[in-house]
Amino acid sequence: MSNQKKFDMRMTEQDYKRLTRKARKCGLTKSGYIRQLIHDYKPREAPPADYYGMTRELKEIGNNMNQIAFMANATGLVDEGMYYPRTRI
Repeated sequence: MSNQKKFDMRMTEQDYKRLTRKARKCGLTKSGYIRQLIHDYKPREAPPADYYGMTRELKEIGNNMNQIAFMANATGLVDEGMYYPRTRI
């Protein structure tokens, strides 16, 4: 026998639409959204669809820049004196 209990609730049409909209924005079902609220967790909206693709591209760009900096340093193309200029007192 299942340990889950069913709970019915009445609400206005406006509240129902608001619950549906908020749950959808978070990528949750209505019951999942309410469960998170009960556990004192404020559900956050899911990021836009292209968020993870952009994040991956930024990581790749950062990795490429790191490889370029490593090679420039390893081959002596970086002038340390110009990179770390002395400060005048």
